[in-house]
Amino acid sequence: MASRHCARTLVLAAAGVGVGLGGLLVGASMLGLAPRATITAQAESSMAVVDTLAVVEAIVLSTPYQTARDARSKAAGDVITALQVQMQEIEQRAQNATPPITQGSPEYDAMAKDYNDKRTAANKEAQALEDFQTNQIKEAYALAVGAINTLAEDRGIAFVMTSRLDTTKFRSMDSNGVGQEVLARTVVRWPKALDLTDDVLKALSVTRAPEELPNAEPVYPPNSGLAPQPAPTTP
Repeated sequence: MASRHCARTLVLAAAGVGVGLGGLLVGASMLGLAPRATITAQAESSMAVVDTLAVVEAIVLSTPYQTARDARSKAAGDVITALQVQMQEIEQRAQNATPPITQGSPEYDAMAKDYNDKRTAANKEAQALEDFQTNQIKEAYALAVGAINTLAEDRGIAFVMTSRLDTTKFRSMDSNGVGQEVLARTVVRWPKALDLTDDVLKALSVTRAPEELPNAEPVYPPNSGLAPQPAPTTP
């Protein structure tokens, strides 16, 4: 569940959006895109609007993407944990060495290099995981835009605007997040007939993500003071 919330946070942080690692990126074939022939062609309007962020979110939270993300997250966690254990072992060897290891000695320099190499490797793995998650969002956006273009061409729609179409609810807990959500609402009034969001979701064979994920815990910015504090205990 934490991975799902992390994914949603990443998507919301990229409110305007709209790793190449291990072959775990999910393409259109794994999403089971509906054949183009199943989309009814009709010239409804020369203009339409799509909640592209909702489409991207639906793709990123879909089972194929979630499965790939969980696998990559577990692999990264295993690597980082193993490196952290090795770093702790180096620290213990340095602390328990008899006689003590002197700074500047060849033994000290070799141990320091080994420690720093492992720390660099752990940081690299953490960055690779973040890149993987970011690239999932980029790929999902490309799929969304492709489906929007196909739908627009089939229906003779010349101009498609993208906007958050929910004008009343905010998911963010801080002023910066709310500001980002406001900026993502470029359209505040539209004829419902011009909303193609559900048609795009259907074409991509994904379902709209629920407003609140089951058992969702709110995510608060670090050091913001917004997170609830435990009740003081009486001695």
